[in-house]
Amino acid sequence: MAEWVESRRGWMLIDFPIDSGLALLSAVANAGPRNAFYVRMTHWQPRAHGT
Repeated sequence: MAEWVESRRGWMLIDFPIDSGLALLSAVANAGPRNAFYVRMTHWQPRAHGT
C-alpha cells in the first residue's frame, strides 16, 4: 500500500456518488462569472515529476 500511496504523491482524489458529482459539476458550470480559482481548477497542467 505504501508504494501505491507514494506513487500518487501530490494527487488529489475526490469521490462523489454519481448523482452528487453530476450535481456538483452542473452547479460549477452554471455558477456565473469565472474567477481565478475556477481557472486554476479547470485549466491545470501536470507539473514535471519532482517539482
